[in-house]
Amino acid sequence: RFGVVAVTTAEEMPVQECIELLDDLARRLDRRPELVVVNALYPPHPSDGDPAGSAGKLWFDRRRVNERELQRLAQGWNGSTVELPLLAMEPGRALVGALARRLEESLHGR
Repeated sequence: RFGVVAVTTAEEMPVQECIELLDDLARRLDRRPELVVVNALYPPHPSDGDPAGSAGKLWFDRRRVNERELQRLAQGWNGSTVELPLLAMEPGRALVGALARRLEESLHGR
């Protein structure tokens, strides 16, 4: 017995690799993951229009890439998905704890 949780980021290559993994699991093991986790999503930019400054443009552009790749992932996966945000925290226990709480909230909110 085993369970599978696939983890990806909402970027072109990681999503492609995740979709291929999902296909391989189905074909080779007749198995679907219990969950796909999409990690490090940029939050929506507060500006609907043209963001000011290079940092704002980068943020806006990265979120747009995330949204496009989330749509592409949804075309290849119709199971449970949890989205975790990119958090402005140093790596370590605090970050792991914050992500664990968000994961827990997402799973219990189903």
